[in-house]
Amino acid sequence: MLSVHYIHKDLGLDYALMAIGTVGAIVHGSPLPLFLRFFTDLVNSFGSNANNIDKMTHEVIKYAFYFLLVGAAIWASSWADELYIYIYIYRLIISRQSTKMRIKYLEAALNQDIPFFDTEVRTSDVVFAINTDAVMV
Repeated sequence: MLSVHYIHKDLGLDYALMAIGTVGAIVHGSPLPLFLRFFTDLVNSFGSNANNIDKMTHEVIKYAFYFLLVGAAIWASSWADELYIYIYIYRLIISRQSTKMRIKYLEAALNQDIPFFDTEVRTSDVVFAINTDAVMV
């Protein structure tokens, strides 16, 4: 039986990649909600400051600066969005973990007694079972 601790004992790089991928996904998904929040506040400031043009101008300048910051964040992260680096990172993590599981599964299967392979299974059955089980995980 495979121990979960045994499979996951070497995950330092995977955890670092997960952190980078998570930050990339957050950066990719956060500009639209931020823009909508700032735009809503801007529209509300028009209604609440309709009689005071100076205060309305101050609010518009403030939200224009916020829009500029959101735009700068989008521009800075555009290389990650175009290349989908965070998706690549998650695929890399998945392939690393599935490779570890396949190796451990094969080691467990090969630790069987020799008569098991002579009478019970063929080589193709072992390979098929490893691939089928790995896909199901």
